[in-house]
Amino acid sequence: MKFIHVSALDHQKDPEKLFNAIGLFKKKNIKFSLDVFGPINDHIKVLIKKEMIEEEVFLHGEVPQNELANYMRNSDALILYSRYETFGCVIIEARASGIPVIASDIPVMHELISADNGVLIKPNDAKALAMGLEEFILNEAKFNSERIAMQAEEKFSYPVVGKKLNDLYKEILDKQSTL
Repeated sequence: MKFIHVSALDHQKDPEKLFNAIGLFKKKNIKFSLDVFGPINDHIKVLIKKEMIEEEVFLHGEVPQNELANYMRNSDALILYSRYETFGCVIIEARASGIPVIASDIPVMHELISADNGVLIKPNDAKALAMGLEEFILNEAKFNSERIAMQAEEKFSYPVVGKKLNDLYKEILDKQSTL
């Protein structure tokens, strides 16, 4: 199983709970890896060492978008266990790559994740995330990569978003012209 995590690895993204959960998950003796993309600092390295997950977690730092996209497409799922989010662009990128998302069950995630493209996990609970990872592996077959990517394209592609913006501008201009 190949997981990926992409973030600033800051307070909002809760790396402490993420790596704690990965440490708990490792004890299940399930073969997996986690590729982590984002700024690497001593705090992150200490967290990984503390959880004894150096062999499972691979820190890549910040990489060009095309390299990240390659890793994304070759992963089984994105893990984004945030304390809070405003939108979650990386979730859209994962879905466009056809991979499901394992994320915190916070309000904004309900707009982006459904039962057929991901799993929502109780926030702020490393044990819940570790159990969610195990549950994901047991149910991975239910996710259809082509359908996940198609749904993302239908909702977030340039033509779709462009049309929505164009329609909005037209609506605003029409209202202005009637004033």
